[in-house]
Amino acid sequence: TATIRVNLPDEELTAAFLHDTRMRVPGGGYVPLNEIVRIDSRRGFASVRREDGRRLIRVTGDISEDDPEAASAVALALTSDILPDIGARFMVDWRLRGLAEQEEEFLSEAAFGFILCLVGIYLTLCWVFGSWSRPIIVMAIIPFGLIGMIWGHHWHGLPVSMFSIVGLIGMSGIIVNDSIVLVTTIDGYAARRALLPALVDGVCHRLRPVILTTLTTVFGLAPLLFETSRQAQFLMPTVITLVYGLGFGVFLVLVVTPALVVIQRDLGVLFRSGRRLAAYLVGGRRRGRRAPTRH
Repeated sequence: TATIRVNLPDEELTAAFLHDTRMRVPGGGYVPLNEIVRIDSRRGFASVRREDGRRLIRVTGDISEDDPEAASAVALALTSDILPDIGARFMVDWRLRGLAEQEEEFLSEAAFGFILCLVGIYLTLCWVFGSWSRPIIVMAIIPFGLIGMIWGHHWHGLPVSMFSIVGLIGMSGIIVNDSIVLVTTIDGYAARRALLPALVDGVCHRLRPVILTTLTTVFGLAPLLFETSRQAQFLMPTVITLVYGLGFGVFLVLVVTPALVVIQRDLGVLFRSGRRLAAYLVGGRRRGRRAPTRH
């Protein structure tokens, strides 16, 4: 058994080899190859990628973010119509990778990090207040900050992106500070007087500090809202989340937090009354079942 390999000399394998190669024609003569065929040169596959034994082809492209609504419509058309149709016609599997996959991974990791952040805030407040239920009142203001974030993105015509989630995590810690200051002051007044007068005095006493601490942050970030350079555009979702979330949330802190304190007081009274009623009923039944004494 032998392997026979026939090669042309290296000096003949030049870039013009196909064009200069002579082919024999039926008449017996020789003519250059480029006179009888059209030769097109193009780059071949540098490598063949495979995943799980399947050949993988990567198609890359960017969607312009100049018009967020059009970009969202294009992305929706790709995932709902174009790519499924290509997969059905040519019997291929498809999935979005690159930035789309990175964004999905970031959102999942950010959600986990946000949960850990909330747990850490809750445990810290439990240690400070010495209560398991009081921190819930303080942290209940966080979801209301989403109202300002959503409206801010709507007014600026920007979609909620992963940078918005980054701003949401930062906003949660800032807006909780205002709620802590207000609840601590209310508890201090409530220790010496009735709850309703303590709420009024607490809000009046902390009105200026809460507004000033929030407005200084909002006004410090406000110039970025009017920045038109392309370098600052990727920061816009984060800035919008902080500015509108805090700006709208500070008024909710002053209104919603006192209302939640009263609701917590009423629920506490209801539960304590229920426990006393249950204890009274159980005690009455035990006394009714007591055996009569003999004389």
